[in-house]
Amino acid sequence: MEKTYFNARSKAKEAKLLSKESLEMLSKSASLEDVHKNLLDLKLLKGEQINSFSDLYQITNRKEKEFIEFLMKESINTDLTKFFLLDYDYFNLESLYFYIKLNYPKTKLKPQGYIKISTLEKNLMQNNSEGLSPYMKKLLDVLEHSEDKSPFFVDNLFKKTLYKEKLELSKVSKELYECVNYMSDLKNIELALRIRDEKMFSLTKIDGGSLSDEVFKNLCYDDYAKILSDSKFSSFKNVVEIIIEAKMANKPFQKFDFLMDCFPLTFFDDKKYDLNGLLPYIRYCYLEIIQTKNLKIIFDGLKIGENRKNIFSNLRRVYEK
Repeated sequence: MEKTYFNARSKAKEAKLLSKESLEMLSKSASLEDVHKNLLDLKLLKGEQINSFSDLYQITNRKEKEFIEFLMKESINTDLTKFFLLDYDYFNLESLYFYIKLNYPKTKLKPQGYIKISTLEKNLMQNNSEGLSPYMKKLLDVLEHSEDKSPFFVDNLFKKTLYKEKLELSKVSKELYECVNYMSDLKNIELALRIRDEKMFSLTKIDGGSLSDEVFKNLCYDDYAKILSDSKFSSFKNVVEIIIEAKMANKPFQKFDFLMDCFPLTFFDDKKYDLNGLLPYIRYCYLEIIQTKNLKIIFDGLKIGENRKNIFSNLRRVYEK
């Protein structure tokens, strides 16, 4: 009964997500007045005062908070809730680490996730790891004893730890675990190509996925012709081709990022009428996250005056009713 309730709630909320046509209309707004009118038509305004393009981020900030409240209030499984809140927790912990430990300028934090921001601040100020996940505790311990405090090293370690913890928490659902493993393969392909093309030798393979150490190493050093002709890469040739195409257009990893964001939807698309297990709940969560990302892409583009067609072309795949 509990799963049936959560799945029904998820499907109802999924049906209210913005359509492709609605996002296109918003992305093609010719002025701030048009944006305001379109936001009203799409019922996206809830008391926000929009006097400049910068004010638009109030909307995405509020929507993220509403999504977090949904996850916390209607938690179907603790590990699943933590999984979808990890991005918020790790982003805030890393931002505070740079500010408190490395004396970098303070950056704007994301809405509070599973762990209270005050807890993260207190832990870093007092060298206390109480209330953090085991992965976070180990991460801070490694950073504490590391001589390398460069932004690149710190950021890379945070991202690797985030992926490792996501992989562990995703085991609550077979489908989610398969999805995260495939995304780990995609991420490792990106890392290998950055090592070979951008000489980022400090990057290392993340956990999860089926990409062997040998294949990862070959991706780092073999030429593209060999990669695309080698049977070892047969499962990933389409990904490599997308990245090569993006590189030729001088947008090396934009299409890769697009692929990463769209993959969960593709993965769950043929299961959208499956009401068993946790699938409807998981799918809605991914859709909600990607909708917020799409709104940010639109607001970013409108703020800097980007070509309206380019804004729309950069959007991630959306729910199609």
